[in-house]
Amino acid sequence: MIKLLMVGSSIGRGSALGCSSWYSQLYAGLLAPIIFFGLFTAAVASAAEMQLISNAPLPASPGATSFEVQAFSALPDKLFQPGDTAGLSWAVPGAKSVTLIDNTDGSRLEGLLAQGVVRVAPTATTIYTLAAEGDSVTQTAQLQITVVSAQPQNKWKDRPQAKSTRKSKNAVQALQKVHQQPGSIGASLTALKDGTVYQGSFDGNYYQYLADGVMAWKLENAGVVMNQAAVADDLAFVGANSAEGGRVFALKPDKSLLWEAHTDSGIIASPILNADHSLVYAASYNGTILGLNAADGSEQWRYRLPNGKTVSAAPTLSEDGSTLYIHSTDHIVYAVSTESPVPVSPKPKIIVLPEGPVLVLKENAPPQEKATLIWQRDLKTPE
Repeated sequence: MIKLLMVGSSIGRGSALGCSSWYSQLYAGLLAPIIFFGLFTAAVASAAEMQLISNAPLPASPGATSFEVQAFSALPDKLFQPGDTAGLSWAVPGAKSVTLIDNTDGSRLEGLLAQGVVRVAPTATTIYTLAAEGDSVTQTAQLQITVVSAQPQNKWKDRPQAKSTRKSKNAVQALQKVHQQPGSIGASLTALKDGTVYQGSFDGNYYQYLADGVMAWKLENAGVVMNQAAVADDLAFVGANSAEGGRVFALKPDKSLLWEAHTDSGIIASPILNADHSLVYAASYNGTILGLNAADGSEQWRYRLPNGKTVSAAPTLSEDGSTLYIHSTDHIVYAVSTESPVPVSPKPKIIVLPEGPVLVLKENAPPQEKATLIWQRDLKTPE
């Protein structure tokens, strides 16, 4: 059960800006807020505007004798208005209990599980501390969300409007909707060359805004989108998350879907396209990376990271498109061939009946494919 306490002290242990080493700090700065899937939905708890979005256990890696703060990050880590929202995400494999502390007022959320997301709304620059407890060890990490006083000009809101025209009235109404939009932004915005903007939100909807700030449409129940879309021609390829898992969909400018494909785990990382825009690569959090046909969403390629490794960063293609580089959340880089693997038929099973042995083919099992791993490197291990 999550306990809500108000205290006057804070934990000071941990590095100044994040995790226990330089690579953890680097990762924490790149990691998008993590929504984890196949998990229970906890009741929302709040302390000084801290709201629990999702929470789940995260077992330690097989054979691990200790645990560390794998990731603790804020997105965004800079706010331009007091009270704006940001997401705090963490991953501490093997932790028994996690506590989040607002060092400004001492408020905290206790009894959290090893991975999750909390939404915060600081009114001033704030340092947050994470304390993760194991069997006999406590690991801590800190990060800072900066609230700046000077606000950049809002070109949509402050631009001159035409005199009392229907178009200008619609624009004003649309701008009002922007500021009244339910749910906070859950991802970096995707901006097109013509000024069109796509935006994901924690409310589970997906939005399109025109270059002048008018909201063109809202796609309801799209799922929580926590990444940038990949864009080719007039299509946006989006990775989304829900309680049931994840989905990738190809979105047309008019809000209709060209296709969608479902995954068994949420998609935190941004999808990417190959050079000729024929394939979309999408990485599920559970370590499954799919290569989907951009025209119809059919699966063309698949690779699963070994040993239950997880992914929250977008993969990268080599210049010639022959190699896909994947960065797991525990700082291992995998180089995988993008050549289509040879299908391997499932092995038949022999059942012994009174009349004699019978060979049974697993007709319902799909062919199992395995892309070729070229190399892997643990960034935590010095050369």
